[in-house]
Amino acid sequence: MEGSNPPCKEVSASQLPTKGPKNTAPYGTPPSGGYHVSLTDLKELDPCFFNPKGTNPYSGKTAECFTLMNLSKKKLSHLYILTFGLLLLYIANKLLRKQ
Repeated sequence: MEGSNPPCKEVSASQLPTKGPKNTAPYGTPPSGGYHVSLTDLKELDPCFFNPKGTNPYSGKTAECFTLMNLSKKKLSHLYILTFGLLLLYIANKLLRKQ
């Protein structure tokens, strides 16, 4: 527990994760100056919230963030073809076992 006046930092809404409906700020419309967030809370946030490279600038923690942008178009097309092929094999197997 940090007490009633923990050390804080003012951050803009664009620096915080947006998990609200339709990409709105998580706690409604942000105040004009931004939010005041305790440094302890900022250090505990997932590094992927801050940038796609996965570095939390307050704690120095790093993480490997998964996004669809990390996959190349070639890899996505291979994944699609593999999934479609497995689906066809499953359907063929079910049809052959009926007879």
